[in-house]
Amino acid sequence: MADDEVVVLKPPGEQAEQAPEEAKAEIEEIIGIDAEEAPQISAKTGLGIDEMLEKLVEVIPPPEGNPDGRLKGLIFDSYYDSYKGVVIYTRIFDGRVKKGDFIRMMNTGKDYEVTEVGYCIPSMVPSKELKAGEVGYICASIKQVADARVGDTITLTKAPTEHPLKGYKKAQSMVYCGVYPAEGEKYENVKDALEKLQVNDAAFNFESENSAALGFGYRCGFLGLLHMDVIIERLEREFDLNVVTTLPSVIYKVVMKDGSEIMVQNPSNLPDPADIQRIEEPIVSAEIMTPKDYVGTIMTLCQSRRGNMVHMEYLTETRVQLHYEIPLNEVIYDFFDALKSKTKGYASLDYEFKEYRAAKLVKLDILLNKELIDAFSTIVPEEAAYAKGRTICSKLKKLIPMHQFEVPIQAAIGQKVIARETVRAYRKDVIAKCYGGDISRKKKLLEKQKEGKKRMRQFGRVEVPQEAFTEVLKFDDDK
Repeated sequence: MADDEVVVLKPPGEQAEQAPEEAKAEIEEIIGIDAEEAPQISAKTGLGIDEMLEKLVEVIPPPEGNPDGRLKGLIFDSYYDSYKGVVIYTRIFDGRVKKGDFIRMMNTGKDYEVTEVGYCIPSMVPSKELKAGEVGYICASIKQVADARVGDTITLTKAPTEHPLKGYKKAQSMVYCGVYPAEGEKYENVKDALEKLQVNDAAFNFESENSAALGFGYRCGFLGLLHMDVIIERLEREFDLNVVTTLPSVIYKVVMKDGSEIMVQNPSNLPDPADIQRIEEPIVSAEIMTPKDYVGTIMTLCQSRRGNMVHMEYLTETRVQLHYEIPLNEVIYDFFDALKSKTKGYASLDYEFKEYRAAKLVKLDILLNKELIDAFSTIVPEEAAYAKGRTICSKLKKLIPMHQFEVPIQAAIGQKVIARETVRAYRKDVIAKCYGGDISRKKKLLEKQKEGKKRMRQFGRVEVPQEAFTEVLKFDDDK
């Protein structure tokens, strides 16, 4: 350090003292809550912890319930243990339960003998009983994961309650995709893993389906794309499974010409266009909070995703909230990633389902060697079908390996082909041994090769690599 250099150090607590006041000001400006009496709490230093605990006892009312009444407990979470079976997390509203009691699941009507009860503080600590107002866990050697669903009511077999608890509002899946076992994986192993994940995730559901390209698999429903990514990641990490996922899609409402309505979650199940009166897609109401410097960029992004601006409001001098109506199909792919990328991570997104709205939609099919691959089928806006078809065809051209015959890759709407790429065939130089001589001999050999490749194309099958199904999901970077 030079002799004439001066370093000014702020007192250690000066910045820490200013931070709470700035936080209070932001809460009042952005959220609109009075933060004048907000306590200052620090888990690191222990500041305000005692005061907060006393305030919780004073403000929050104690749980209500009759310990001597009929047992009534709500399952709010559960998980599968290899040794204990399904472990239930429950809140007891009335009555009490102890080891040796026989309990009944009111949803299924099945009875089980309780093997262990206890509290989570935070590890599992066994106790003599659980009574009204308490929260704990119950083990009852439950083997089937479907028998202990979140939201179900527990009661005693010998003295059951008359009415179950209201439970939870059933979560509505908004995004669907196909999950298929990869090469070497077993269908039943994937099913067992999905059932175990479903036991403590009420928003996740699945059903069996069959694909001509991928074989037997499952159609899974998720709350959103993040929920889907978490489930797929858990399948790979926790259960050591290798699965292939298809293009995610939303639920479309199809109104037929006879007046009936059909909910379509798999694009391959879309009825004949001649019988369809209109197709309605889900619309979400999106709220985007961003610094004012990125307003123009976000507007451009939302317009490219068929968004309509409702209104815009300034929360502070530097923060803006944009209200948009955007089709859910445009949001579930990479909208959030694009938003974070274009705003350097400063923007936040919140959306909820609003309504179904009619739109000009068509089913885009992908054909490999004139054979329909249903796993690549998707429902797209009519005006974006050509661009989407060209993009998918160009991506598949790079991913599908060369065969002994030419592989045409076609994007089609009904019987009309709108885009095409061709994967060139391996070629053998059949005239390499013809040194000079009559040209007709060379032509004869080339024609023979041509006929052989034509015959091979009729009977040959195109191998689609696994990475092709995931690569097609990605949008172009310029979107």
